[in-house]
Amino acid sequence: MSSSGLSSTDLLQAIINSAAGKGVDLWAEDGDLHYSAPAGGLDEEMLASLRANKAELIRYLERSPRMSPRAVNAGERSAAGVRRLSLAYSQLVHWNLYRLYERNAIRQIASAIYLRGCLDVSALQEGLATIVRRHEALRTRIITHEGQPKQEILHDIRCDLEIEALPENLEIPLDEAIARRIEAYILAPIRVDSAPLFGACLIRVRDSEHVLILAMEHMISDAYSAGIVLRDLLAVYAQSVTHSPRELPAIEMQFSDHVAAVARLERLQCSGINPDGTDYLASYSRTRFPDKHTARDGSRRGWDSAPIAIGPRLKVSLQRWCRANRTTLSMALFTAHIALVLRWCNTWNTVVQYVSDGRMTPDVANTVGFFASMLYVRVTLSPEDDFIKMLRHVTEEYCVAYERADHSYRESRIPRPGFTYNTAFNWIPLGAELDLSLTLGSAFSLQCSPIHFDHPMLATLERDNEPVLFLSESGEGASGGILFPLNRFSRKSMESFSHNFLAFIDVLLNDPHRRIVDVDITDLD
Repeated sequence: MSSSGLSSTDLLQAIINSAAGKGVDLWAEDGDLHYSAPAGGLDEEMLASLRANKAELIRYLERSPRMSPRAVNAGERSAAGVRRLSLAYSQLVHWNLYRLYERNAIRQIASAIYLRGCLDVSALQEGLATIVRRHEALRTRIITHEGQPKQEILHDIRCDLEIEALPENLEIPLDEAIARRIEAYILAPIRVDSAPLFGACLIRVRDSEHVLILAMEHMISDAYSAGIVLRDLLAVYAQSVTHSPRELPAIEMQFSDHVAAVARLERLQCSGINPDGTDYLASYSRTRFPDKHTARDGSRRGWDSAPIAIGPRLKVSLQRWCRANRTTLSMALFTAHIALVLRWCNTWNTVVQYVSDGRMTPDVANTVGFFASMLYVRVTLSPEDDFIKMLRHVTEEYCVAYERADHSYRESRIPRPGFTYNTAFNWIPLGAELDLSLTLGSAFSLQCSPIHFDHPMLATLERDNEPVLFLSESGEGASGGILFPLNRFSRKSMESFSHNFLAFIDVLLNDPHRRIVDVDITDLD
């Protein structure tokens, strides 16, 4: 690694970033420099750089515990030297679902793209191997050790690209055949104690047309991570077929490092019981949406959604409003949703589950892992509350819920009439930027387009749930909808909810001091 033009600190940081980009972990412990690397991760140039700067790297890492959480809490190691850590809170939620047999483990975080053009399958397989070496989460399995769930990060695993072809004479339309294959791949049960929990399947449609499915178990990934994996895979593929230098964004912190750092903070901040000894959710009961326009019909299965779109102009206006009120886009939308829920359901208090990505710092911007936070936020509406007061109240309760995340989750599982399945707000922030136009020269031109599909889990989810508002941010705006169970609600009623949600946003922007109890609810019927 050349040191031309770099200060001593910049050089050390460049070495650490370069190592992280190749899946090599560096940390200082007991006055020595330690590393963990997948097969092929340490090349001669990297080894020479580490040897030449060893003393400086040790001092630098010891002074920067944020950058080397392993020095603070490296976890334990198996007899084979495999790193082993406890699960993060978000992972424990899913582990409990599996342990209680509420659902099988599947690779439910999935994306699919249509590839048109000359595809080099061997280069794609090479790219797959590269990103598995690069991201620890893709080499992680979940085991039980001494009665406790642990995640093990394996040094090296084999993750083959599954290749298959659609029959030449299909009896059903092509789109339907592809959708069925995506569904089958996602729903195939897997064992979380057997890596890899990540898979890739390439379906040959015609000689110059393929479908690529990428799928990951939720305990090692989230929607944002899916974008990172696809971005890195396409970048490595393009560099391989054009024989370009291998360049990927640096990974400053692997997911296991994040888990270790968070675990240390939790031990410092949490004694293992509620801070004041009380049940955070005790005085709040389930909020039921009114079953308007729908006869109870248990034969109606699955879920549907009424769309919601926040266009570029509205997003810009919201961002300007958020800056003026020192809040975030997601918190403003969350506040509008809660205000509408309280009015729609004619209640003064509720608990709304807030689900979001949970990436709070830039050092995990390129990290694959399960960062989602699932918080139970209590909210009470007073007669004089306007949107500004509600925003302040929601923000305060969000902070309390964040501090008590593990406690409130346990409380939500205490047997109470249907409490667990309150309404939820699911925010998916702007993900990794993708270049889906791989024009790599005439011989390697490849057009990539995302395939939109309904997640197959929705067809089998039959619990008595309240509707969920979900929004995915994009560069121009945000889109999503109100997701609702068909056995209780009509699409007409939920379209009315979507319409009113946008109306509440309009009031928040243009008349934020109007009392929430005075905002009209429009019935579209």
